[in-house]
Amino acid sequence: MPPLHPSTPNTALSFLSRLLIILLCWLPPPSFADNHLVPVTLQLKWKHAFQFAGYYAALEKGFYSNAGLEVRILEHQGDYSPIEALLEGRAEYAVTAADILIHRTQGKPVVALASIFQHSPYAFLVKAESGINSVTGFVGQRVMLGSGIQDAALRATLRRAGLSLDDLTILPTSFDVRSLIRGDTDVFNAYVTDQGFALQETGIEGRYLLPKQYGIDFYGDVLATTEAEAEQHPQRLRNFLKASLRGWEYALNHPDELIDLILAKYNTQELSRKHLEYEARTSRELIQPLLVRIGHMNPARWEHIRDVFTELELIPPGSRIAGLIYAEDDQASSWARWLVEYWNLLLAGLVLFLVAVLLLFNLQMRRLIRQRTAELAQSEHSLRTLIDMEPACVKTLDRKGRLLTMNRAGLAMIDADRIEQVCGHPITELVDKPYRKQFIELIKQVFTGHSGSLLFRATGLKGHKLWLETHAVPFREANGEISRLLSVTQDVTQRIKAENTALQQQRSNQSMLANIPGAIYRCMYDHSRSMLFISDYIKQLTEYPADDFINNAAISFLELIHPADIEPSLDYLDKRLWDHDDYYLEFRIIRQHDRAIRWLADRGTASRGQDGKILCLDGALFDITERKQTDDALHILVESMVGLTGQAFFDKTVSALCRWFNADGASIGVIEDDEWVQAIALTLDGELISDYGYPLAGSPCREVADTTTCLYPQDVAQQFPEDPELEKLGVQGYAGTPIRDQHHKVIGIVWVISRQPLNVPTHWEDALNIIAAKAGAEILRRRTERSLKENMERYRALVESTQDFVWETDSQSRYTYCSPQTKTILGYKPEELIGKTPFDFMPPEVADQVSSQFTAIIQQRRPFSSLENLNLHKQGHQVILDTSGMPFFDANGELAGYRGIDRDITQRKQAESYLRESERRFRELIESLPNVAVQGYDRELRVIYWNAASSRLYGYTEEEALGAQLQDLIIPESMYDCLVEAHHAWLERGQPIPPGELELLHKDGHLLPVFSSHVLLNQDTDNPEMFCIDVDQSEQKRALDKLEHLATYDQLTHLPNRYLLESELSNRIKEAERFGQKLAILFIDLDNFKVINDSMGHEYGDILLLQVAKRLSSQLRKYDTVARFGGDEFVLMMPMIQENSEVAAVAKKIIREFATVFDLKEQEAFVTTSIGISLFPDDGQTTGELLQNADAAMYRAKDAGRNRYQFFTQTMNDELRRYQQIETQLRRALETEVLQLYYQPQVDLRSGKIKSCEALLRWLPEDGEPISPAEFIPVAERSELIIRIGECVINAACRQRAAWKARGLRDFQIDINISGRQFLFHDLYQVITKTLQRYGLSPTDIGIELTENVLIKADEKILSDLKRLHQAGMQIAIDDFGTGYSSLSYLKRFPVDNLKIDRAFVRDAPHDSDDRSIMEAIVAVGHRLGMKVVVEGVENQAQHALSIEIGCDLAQGYYFYRPMPAEQLEALLEFPVPAHKSH
Repeated sequence: MPPLHPSTPNTALSFLSRLLIILLCWLPPPSFADNHLVPVTLQLKWKHAFQFAGYYAALEKGFYSNAGLEVRILEHQGDYSPIEALLEGRAEYAVTAADILIHRTQGKPVVALASIFQHSPYAFLVKAESGINSVTGFVGQRVMLGSGIQDAALRATLRRAGLSLDDLTILPTSFDVRSLIRGDTDVFNAYVTDQGFALQETGIEGRYLLPKQYGIDFYGDVLATTEAEAEQHPQRLRNFLKASLRGWEYALNHPDELIDLILAKYNTQELSRKHLEYEARTSRELIQPLLVRIGHMNPARWEHIRDVFTELELIPPGSRIAGLIYAEDDQASSWARWLVEYWNLLLAGLVLFLVAVLLLFNLQMRRLIRQRTAELAQSEHSLRTLIDMEPACVKTLDRKGRLLTMNRAGLAMIDADRIEQVCGHPITELVDKPYRKQFIELIKQVFTGHSGSLLFRATGLKGHKLWLETHAVPFREANGEISRLLSVTQDVTQRIKAENTALQQQRSNQSMLANIPGAIYRCMYDHSRSMLFISDYIKQLTEYPADDFINNAAISFLELIHPADIEPSLDYLDKRLWDHDDYYLEFRIIRQHDRAIRWLADRGTASRGQDGKILCLDGALFDITERKQTDDALHILVESMVGLTGQAFFDKTVSALCRWFNADGASIGVIEDDEWVQAIALTLDGELISDYGYPLAGSPCREVADTTTCLYPQDVAQQFPEDPELEKLGVQGYAGTPIRDQHHKVIGIVWVISRQPLNVPTHWEDALNIIAAKAGAEILRRRTERSLKENMERYRALVESTQDFVWETDSQSRYTYCSPQTKTILGYKPEELIGKTPFDFMPPEVADQVSSQFTAIIQQRRPFSSLENLNLHKQGHQVILDTSGMPFFDANGELAGYRGIDRDITQRKQAESYLRESERRFRELIESLPNVAVQGYDRELRVIYWNAASSRLYGYTEEEALGAQLQDLIIPESMYDCLVEAHHAWLERGQPIPPGELELLHKDGHLLPVFSSHVLLNQDTDNPEMFCIDVDQSEQKRALDKLEHLATYDQLTHLPNRYLLESELSNRIKEAERFGQKLAILFIDLDNFKVINDSMGHEYGDILLLQVAKRLSSQLRKYDTVARFGGDEFVLMMPMIQENSEVAAVAKKIIREFATVFDLKEQEAFVTTSIGISLFPDDGQTTGELLQNADAAMYRAKDAGRNRYQFFTQTMNDELRRYQQIETQLRRALETEVLQLYYQPQVDLRSGKIKSCEALLRWLPEDGEPISPAEFIPVAERSELIIRIGECVINAACRQRAAWKARGLRDFQIDINISGRQFLFHDLYQVITKTLQRYGLSPTDIGIELTENVLIKADEKILSDLKRLHQAGMQIAIDDFGTGYSSLSYLKRFPVDNLKIDRAFVRDAPHDSDDRSIMEAIVAVGHRLGMKVVVEGVENQAQHALSIEIGCDLAQGYYFYRPMPAEQLEALLEFPVPAHKSH
């Protein structure tokens, strides 16, 4: 052995590690006060379930006992709550919920240690088919809801959604989800880890509506204790908490193990495994282990929960929660003293340890990266699950608007069954055309880095319309680049419908404008402020009639304004309208006849032209004199209301009323339907309350509404016992007065209330009446202003939207008014036409004719319409106008002139002319088309056109066809009714006949396939003409039939192929299911077909397959189907089976049929078959299951010796499931790199030195036991994963050999096992040589091992590859020699260097003469052929001695070395240990 060098890194590391261990051994351990197990009790909040799996794990895995605790877990019995168990001393710890906060505010000494569930498991559950997508959809529905604290989160959710319990039909909770399944309720208060499973099992799709979607986010399961436990046993508490959280980590990482434990020990509810698996998944989503630390508690969340409980009046306002959250104190205790005493030794150890850590840092980082990658994948899965629970549509789009992802709610919203229907398609295809441009602009905006929103209309895949509101944000990658658009979309169809309904209701109230208690006006915005219009109400304000103000005819309104107010008012307007369109001001006027001063309020908006300049002012004047006078008398109220309107006025007024009356509450409300009062403003205890209403019946407000002002200074609750709100609020005093409109009708109520006898100030009634009057005026003003604004907007929209020229002429036909559209239509400004006649703008020859027509109309004083006339544009081109007009008369009944509209129809006339020309060209075109048959038909479907191609196609000459009925010529009788109805629908309803493929009649009676399209000409006339364009599809149909046959039938055997079989099998399964029948699948595989195909050639293989198809077809019954499944595999489908014996008989007949020799031209071949059988419904419900299970049974028949049949059994099903599990895990293992190479040295029996090693693949999962190669290698062989595994092994072995070579370990070879499939499916020679080149290795650095079976089945390509590798210098060994089809001819034919004797001979050879003789023979043969012999499986001294005695060259086995990781072998190579001592 070479001497140890002091500078060797491994030596240094080993030395430091040993020194650190010695130092730590010297240090005395910290002492704990108790070494025995302390008994404690944990009280659960419910029966045993996965919800408490973490505590079971902590108990069963010894986490509690390691912490010095003997924990007893009690399930809930219903006699007492977990909090009561804590406070009464029944338990030291308990699992409770967020209601622990309520108990804490009540002074109970409870402490929250950890929140296991980060979100509340309580939620509303509805059927997906109910159409309820949000909580607002609960209105009028039956809702199950618990009382009090139980469903506090759900009650808060209803409040956040704007619902009261009166909006719903509340049912007591049944705790049984079957209430929802049976239809006893519409909405169920569910526990998400439990009831959703029962719904899922019935096949009903459910939808959860979670409180956190509405801003209510409670903690779920909370681990709790008492203050006494925390103060008296702090170390025990810390140990219990740490062990519990560790138990939860274990439970979440090993759910299947915990489910097994619950089923075996804790299943008091008798839950099924499937139920517990459902609980495990949903519990994990509530715990969120990848997003937050298990048990994490946020103080802000507890404050949020406190605020919600306060809102629900479960705790009083201002409740304190100090001390609720457990905070672990730093403990000095024995650990601190221990650290002080031994700090010097510990410091030295830590320094040495850090040196070692730095050397191992790189390896640790690789493991950490793999771990974080797995966690990230799990986090992404959790996030996708949360998004799928979201009731709104969540989607992502690329830059072109194509859909990338969408959650289940979004797919349901657009009527999509699966994401593949819409993924990759532009989402704008669903957006209605008027909104597409806006949607595209939104996408562009988001991809520039800005978020945005849009309200738009869309059409689902099934054609239904819906209104959607979307909010979009950019999604940035780690480098800051925007890669996609993320949006959340809500269905707001119901909201839009409600708004439209409200709009229609508002329109029905237009008549209120006539009763507005104010003067509506329009005036010029200039120095004169002359009125263009003012309503008659101005007379009540000024004593002047409205006409006196029009254009300042008799007086200017400015002359009435108080001199002190003119300049401030005009200055205000100028400043206000500089950057606003609305205004409001108050000023005084002086009435001329009595010099009385009146206060007016002026509110309006400015109308601007296209250039932005103000054209006029539209507003309303209201008399506010009484309000001003009241201001002087009630200064305290006026001060709070000056300058206020709208909601601010109402809010300030109720607050001022409270102060003036020294009351506790005040309200202004409007009466709806004479039954309900909806508060406009309400204050209670100094806070404004929104969205509050109450019924009139039984309340003092009913008396106010029916009579007049009422006052009840005290005992009002006793006088109105039917009003529960009075008693609930503890009201003593009440004062109220009605709000009336201009017709003295009561429209609302003003009231104040007090919990003490009401302090009634002087003039209280006047104050209430003044406020009621002001409130009534403000209510009417708001309604009037809203109505006026809507009218003005409609009028403006109407004027701006018309494109016609509106005019008025006098009795001499001279224009007296022209609308601005004259500029667009004729090029003249309106003022250029005034005083001229329409005939002045027509060509002379047209003007005389139109003038004479118009003169006749004037003489008859009649209206006229659609008078077409030619005009000249100002720029000289011609314009055709369609003119309509109506006469109007003066006071004496004489004709005053005409008013009318001119419409520009120039483009329409040009289009008509173009259409006529197009029709002419169309007829010329169709005459020239030789292969396109064109026919024309009139309204009665009589032939009016028949070109030569139609004669060639249908056999009728033009003379025979013209005048005949279409249905008498080429329409089959079965199409008569459809043809007539389609033609009628086109003529009467404008529904075109769609183009498509038809079968029409030839003259001789045979059917012709044609593609027919249709055109309707002169549709708007009395003589519409339908033209049909037909193209012969006979050749295309024959080609399609041939393509369909190619796609569904095997081209060699002409049997149905796999595609057609699976389609037919799917249909037969449905029939069997419908009629309760059985169906059998026989999966037939030819034994050793490859041998015949390879040895005799593919031509003979094809002949054999044809004969096999013929023999199988001869065994068919009437309804059976045989198909070629692929290669040498056939499938026989047998429907309508009564007994299994029928299937067995057919299988036996097939096997007997194959016993007869196959005649392949001049050669004969014997072929047997293995048959696997699966039955419907016993062995599968789907096509895939039946074929897969039959395939598995076929493989079992082959394993049993071939030439037999095998029915599928449950054992095979278990093996198949295990196979699929192994395959799935193996694929994941290839991705996560948990497959590792171990190396077993091969020892030279003469020198005892290691000469080479065999690379052995090991599967070491991070979270489970190692999986044997004997289990996963066969799976890899069957699934062809062996190809990927082989490449990984070759790459890893070469990489390791290069690393060792770089460290000076050169005279050493790694042998790699090669599968036969790697030769068949890969250019193995290229793979190996390129890998060697990549790592700078020579062929002598690597060897390969093959089994005899690989060589037996090898073709010339495999032989060629092996020879090329051998010639390059690579050693080739035959593994497990003697167990296969050993043949000296193969040893001679193939380039083999080493023979490896299988361990089966070595095991008993020391005392079994037969095995010894076989070994001696193998050694002799090997040495005679110049090969070395390696003996495998040497495990003891006797086998070792025998191997030397008979002349073996090399040996490997546990006697020398076990398989080991690369690091261990590297150390062994550098510092060898005698082989027989290493194990």
